[in-house]
Amino acid sequence: MDLRHLHICSIDPPGCTDIDDAVHCRLIETNLGFEVYEIGIHIADVTHYVISGTPLDREAYRRGTTVYLVDRRIDMLPELLSSNLCSLRPNEDRLAFSVLCYLDAEGNFVESRPVIYTKSVIRSKKAFTYNEAQSLMDDESDISETSTMLRKLSSIVKYLRLRRLGRGALKLEFTEVRFEMESETQEPLELNSKETLETNKLIEDCMLLANVLVATKIFKSYSNLALLRRHPPPIKEQLDQLYDVVNKRLGLSDTSDTCN
Repeated sequence: MDLRHLHICSIDPPGCTDIDDAVHCRLIETNLGFEVYEIGIHIADVTHYVISGTPLDREAYRRGTTVYLVDRRIDMLPELLSSNLCSLRPNEDRLAFSVLCYLDAEGNFVESRPVIYTKSVIRSKKAFTYNEAQSLMDDESDISETSTMLRKLSSIVKYLRLRRLGRGALKLEFTEVRFEMESETQEPLELNSKETLETNKLIEDCMLLANVLVATKIFKSYSNLALLRRHPPPIKEQLDQLYDVVNKRLGLSDTSDTCN
């Protein structure tokens, strides 16, 4: 499917060159105040270049993942792929797997419009850092297509997030840190904590949405063969031990769950 006409953008950490996902949101229907939005999540189609069973595929299998170190990264795939041909760079045609879903302004799925799962060609309009995208969203005077799209997308996925937490989703947050390195010696100079922005949550929610939709599709199509990863609820005995530490040893009494 040719999606190069859509206003697609990516949001990643500063300095990111292996851009593997991008998103878009657009209003496609208005009827007596009822609005239908198309949300698209686009993932780089690496399988077009990495053919199953080839030496490249076997080496990627052996490595398993890209490893991010303080001052460098060790790629699972050659840089020509990870940072070029498979990177969803702006203003360049790229192959992707796309999930297109249809929701109203409050994050409810529109039943009359089924989810579309497709291979696609996209052309990202802009690659943002999280801070750049956040600044666009926060500037209410900016009514450009990109800033308007990001604000609406953020508004819609917030409803999805609230419902997920309401169903008991486990919310684990920790402070992520980044080292500032000396350019020549690569000695660490500073240790800074990363701020979690609304744009971080926006992308996280979009990726979760795509994962859930694809998992649902796989299960419906291959119910006897689907291998789905899930997180079981915490074990009660382990929770009781945690409560004991929190209440008796640390003198804290707040044992509320993630729903509250």
